[in-house]
Amino acid sequence: HRDLHSFPTRRSSDLLAQARRILNTRILDGWMRAGVTIVDPLSTFIDVGVRLAQDVEIGPGTHLEGDCVVGEKARVGPGCLLRDTKVGEGASVTHAVCVSAEIGPGVTTGPFAHLPPGSKLDGREPGRPENGEKRLGRKGAHEA
Repeated sequence: HRDLHSFPTRRSSDLLAQARRILNTRILDGWMRAGVTIVDPLSTFIDVGVRLAQDVEIGPGTHLEGDCVVGEKARVGPGCLLRDTKVGEGASVTHAVCVSAEIGPGVTTGPFAHLPPGSKLDGREPGRPENGEKRLGRKGAHEA
């Protein structure tokens, strides 16, 4: 008889990694069939809770985790990690880490941006309210 200890065994971490790869492949296939462009599926991870609109492009090396929402015609990646983040329609995010952040429609973020929890980018210039008028306050050295 054979010695059972001589057979290679698979650790639970190996099995978990294999299961995660299989699940991710199924998720990516579903999104690609729904009209999402995933440039490099082998280097892309999308969590089950992520919601993507049509005509979204996901670049290589991108991870979308938790409750991410990406609007129509937005581009995320390459090299992004987004967790619980909202990306508006037509926005572009590249080489960025965003956690519980909001990126407004048409806003370009990155490269090498870090948006910590609560960050909101709406595309307006800093120091200007919604109507575009200058806020009152002390002049900066560049305005003197």
